[in-house]
Amino acid sequence: MTKIMYGEAMPLSNIRRLLQLYRGLNDLALECTPMPEEAMDHMIDACGVIEREIIGAPTEDESDVADKFRFFAEMIDDKSGASLMEEVALDAAIAALANLRARRDEELRQVTEKFTPHIKPHFREAAE
Repeated sequence: MTKIMYGEAMPLSNIRRLLQLYRGLNDLALECTPMPEEAMDHMIDACGVIEREIIGAPTEDESDVADKFRFFAEMIDDKSGASLMEEVALDAAIAALANLRARRDEELRQVTEKFTPHIKPHFREAAE
């Protein structure tokens, strides 16, 4: 599956793919219950690995940050009960958002600094 950005198909981010895998494993575990205990243990272990990967995955854009929040929301809504990783997932999502905003602010500051010297003379001329 791909996402569409600016009219072009973009490959799914690592976080989005991991989120889909988490959903699939979680749904499979719930749909196939009861199952042998050892099989369920492996399914739960696999979900835990995917949880930690999503939480620790770096974010590149708004879509990745939103996927971290979607993951947190799915953890809250999980029919199998509360996860011990909910708070960690929320902290990671909030940190990713703060980091993204800081990067965007820095990019804006750099662009502003780059073009401000070129703009100021035009304002002075217009004022005269």
